[in-house]
Amino acid sequence: YEFVSGKTCSRDDVREENISKLIAIKLAEIHNIPVQETEQPYIMLILRQFLKLLDKNSFDLSSIISDIDIIEERILPRLIPNPKYGKDLVLCHNDLLVKNIVYNNKNQTISFIDFEFTHLNYALFDIANHFIEYAGVENADFTIYPSHDEQKKWLKIYFQTRQFDQQIINDDLCRLIDKFSALVHLAWGLGALVQAKLSSIDFDYVNYAKMRLNCYQNLRSLLFENSIGIVLLDMGADGHTTSLLPNHSIMNVNKGLVTFIEDSPIDVLTAQVIRKHIPEHQQRLNEELHYIIHGYNEFKDRINEQKQNQHNHSLIEQINLWEINSIEKIQQKAKECRDIVIKSSETCINDIEIKFNDLYDQIKQLHTENNFNEINLKYLTNQLRKSTQELNNLSNMSIEQESQSFINDISIILPKKSKYNKWKQNAITVAGGNGKGQNLNQFNGPAGIFIDKNKSIFIADCWNHRIVEWKCDAKEGQIIAGENGAGDEMNELYCPGKVIIDQQNHSIIIADCENRRVIQWLNQNQEILIDDINCDGFAMDKNGFLYVSDWIKNEVTRWKMGEYYEGIVVAGGNGEGDQLDQLNSPCSIFVDEEQSVYVSDRDNHRVMKWRKDAKEGRIVAGGNSQGANLNQLSQPEEIIVDDLGQIYVADCENDRIMRWCEGKEEGEIIVGGNDEESQLNGPMGLSFDDDANLYVADYHNHRIVKFEIIL
Repeated sequence: YEFVSGKTCSRDDVREENISKLIAIKLAEIHNIPVQETEQPYIMLILRQFLKLLDKNSFDLSSIISDIDIIEERILPRLIPNPKYGKDLVLCHNDLLVKNIVYNNKNQTISFIDFEFTHLNYALFDIANHFIEYAGVENADFTIYPSHDEQKKWLKIYFQTRQFDQQIINDDLCRLIDKFSALVHLAWGLGALVQAKLSSIDFDYVNYAKMRLNCYQNLRSLLFENSIGIVLLDMGADGHTTSLLPNHSIMNVNKGLVTFIEDSPIDVLTAQVIRKHIPEHQQRLNEELHYIIHGYNEFKDRINEQKQNQHNHSLIEQINLWEINSIEKIQQKAKECRDIVIKSSETCINDIEIKFNDLYDQIKQLHTENNFNEINLKYLTNQLRKSTQELNNLSNMSIEQESQSFINDISIILPKKSKYNKWKQNAITVAGGNGKGQNLNQFNGPAGIFIDKNKSIFIADCWNHRIVEWKCDAKEGQIIAGENGAGDEMNELYCPGKVIIDQQNHSIIIADCENRRVIQWLNQNQEILIDDINCDGFAMDKNGFLYVSDWIKNEVTRWKMGEYYEGIVVAGGNGEGDQLDQLNSPCSIFVDEEQSVYVSDRDNHRVMKWRKDAKEGRIVAGGNSQGANLNQLSQPEEIIVDDLGQIYVADCENDRIMRWCEGKEEGEIIVGGNDEESQLNGPMGLSFDDDANLYVADYHNHRIVKFEIIL
């Protein structure tokens, strides 16, 4: 026993960001305590114990007893311990009321009290129990149960502390927690009935029990979904399998693993109607086919016509006209220049000749009179030199070319032909692929990758807390950063997520995620570029600006290294949300030549494009909720945009790489997406080499794979 200093929390306190984070960390630490597993989780023990203590004559518990039997026999076996989803059996508090959480504001610590229900149980039971307690106890309001987005933020902190894979934090996991919430409501609803019978505390346990059991009933359908394992369908009157229509009585069956249907909603009359309309339907199909064939024939005629009349193209006529007009302008300009040269030369020569004749007459006169001196001779000599210089100047006449052309220059702009590359579908392992591990030929959750001109691959080996360089065709990699293991010292990394090489100084820039910093390694010397940032992705533009995403602040900032020490928000920054000026857990970034920023808006399952200085972005991929259709994404990670504006997306939870053209409603799958884990399983990183071969960081398969381009 010990004294715990602080105040007990309220339902408002546990939603406060800092306190919520401390609770997640504390609960994860308790769940990490090593314990010996038992055969049965505490949830079943306590449900059975509560039923024993209740008077069957006072309460009609027959339906609840039946439910508990089904939960134990069929539902819980589907929720067996699985560390991948955090469903493992751990040491749980099991009664994490808000009043059992003590917050010390001075020391910024969280403590839990009242451990009388502590026992081995499902981790998600403890988490669901905590989320439900957001409603409080007195005047409980179960409508303020946290949303899936709120849950995901909390779970990220919890999973980080437990060192679990964060890639499985998705709506499916939140839905699983909702199922456990039903079990929590059932347990404490029955517990409140027991307290009403045994407790002397002045509290309306009966109404509280009714409220909790009503919540259980509201969630029961979610807990019991898919509880029927097999439905046997008979053959209908039309020779097809019997239809199972909505509101059929079979949908109310909740006992047993197998049920069957005897009455077919499709009868003989329906079958006759179907057979009657088949010829009409076929006729419509034939008419549509003939219409399509006619369209193809017309298009073929147009192609042949254009092949025969290429010289009559309207552009050829325009070029010929430009040629004629340009020649006329050139000829006119040449004539004007010739006239100027001839006229100027004639005028100059005539002037010189007049002066020369006058001088010559003076010389003759001096010679006849024989009356001259040195001054006269000097004068005559100077005059002759001047006249000679003026005559020589005629050869200095030149042509001056103006910078602006007096004719309009033309060029031909060809239509941009989109090059839709295709890749071979077989994944070639080029790094790792030797199972999860710490050896130099292994990875543990490879995330971001970067490929240089020599085809060397730089890998952020996330849970080995290191950056690995894997040269082309090598059998193993070499550690170039983080060889000292996990830590927060300058020469240590903790869960690096992204890596790029600065081509100017050949330094390595790393998103050191769990240390909340962006760090630069240059010749084994380290420098923190950006500190105190929840970075999950970055990119560098042609001007050396660094763009960094912050998944907590839901924004992307631009930094100029060495010039200022605070980033400028270029995308998001308006809180968490799905509006066009908002983001929700942004991760990967790409910046194009025009400094437009593409953001992988992970929890909104979309890719956004923010033009330079824009106040809001626009959706260029996904944005149709989470899913696996061609117009959907599921937890998108790395993004790359090529010169044609085609957007490549690592669609992580759909195990595929997609290509989207801006403005299109749907994308296309270029590799993966076939549910074969041997190909892709949680792709994170994405890169191309100079030959346009595609490289993918195959996160859950702990390898880097290459898809060769089809030439």
